[in-house]
Amino acid sequence: MRITRKILSVVLSILMLIAMFSISSSAMTIYVEDFRFSINSTTNEATIVEYIGDDTDVELPSKVYDYTVTVMGDSLFSGNKSIVNVSIPSTIREIGESAFANCTSIEMITLPQTVTSVGKSVFMNCSALKKVEFNANITALPKSAFQNCALLSDIVLSDTIEQIEDLAFYNCQSLEYVPSAENLTRIGQSAFYNTLVKEFEASSSMTTVERYSFANCKNLNRVYLPNEITSIDSTAFKNSDSVTIYCYRDSYAHTYAVANSIDFVLLSLGEDSGILGDTDGDGIISVMDATFIQQALAMFVELSNEQSLRADVNADGVLSIIDATSIQFYLAQLETGLPIGEPIA
Repeated sequence: MRITRKILSVVLSILMLIAMFSISSSAMTIYVEDFRFSINSTTNEATIVEYIGDDTDVELPSKVYDYTVTVMGDSLFSGNKSIVNVSIPSTIREIGESAFANCTSIEMITLPQTVTSVGKSVFMNCSALKKVEFNANITALPKSAFQNCALLSDIVLSDTIEQIEDLAFYNCQSLEYVPSAENLTRIGQSAFYNTLVKEFEASSSMTTVERYSFANCKNLNRVYLPNEITSIDSTAFKNSDSVTIYCYRDSYAHTYAVANSIDFVLLSLGEDSGILGDTDGDGIISVMDATFIQQALAMFVELSNEQSLRADVNADGVLSIIDATSIQFYLAQLETGLPIGEPIA
């Protein structure tokens, strides 16, 4: 019995040693200069998990011994007060949460295209940050990415960005424009809250504007919204009292502006918009155009966006009997003071 126990004890000891060796061979920690790395010998890759230096200019290594540096760990530089500039190598694929949060001296940063993952709050509270080239190959700008970056005024986003998540530019009090992103479909909650954004032109990809997205933007005066947009929260422009929405007749944005008592301007639909007053689009202004409006008001017919644009001769954004009467006055050669008969710009 004692021999059996001894044998069992030896076997267990060997198994434990094998397990410990397996773990240590696939993951270990090393220190090189001011950096601590976590090494994965299975993939031959390294993660930077800690920086203990106080340099103003920091260049991250692309390799440590024979291991490729691919990851910047969570909170890597968080709270560092010395760093002004950081150079990120093209080997980096992932930047962890809060990697640069509360770095109060950093002034500019460039993220390479090789980066495919960025954690939330990555630059939050970087109060000196002024310029960012965000070339990361990701589809969503993370939540709180630049929250409270008071001096941020110059930013370029990757064309791969499809969503700007909640609080991304919250309280960026020097930001005067929405970074261009051709494929942008959604702007998250409070994304541009309390910024100096003056104008926003959404592309045809845009569908959703969330709660408080542009709230408290005192300088915001023009917002161009496409026909494709399908959801705008009622608080999206709260306390942005100077805003005017530029939209197309009977679009969701048009309905939203009317329902929320926001000033709006109806846009023309391009070269084929025709002439003002030619409701039926036959190229001639006649009594039929006025009759067509009356039929639409009586809900006997439904006008298309193009027809409604041509029919709204007084450009008040509402189709009414006044439009039909104005066309009749025009046909009777009475003064209307309206550009009936002229091409729609």
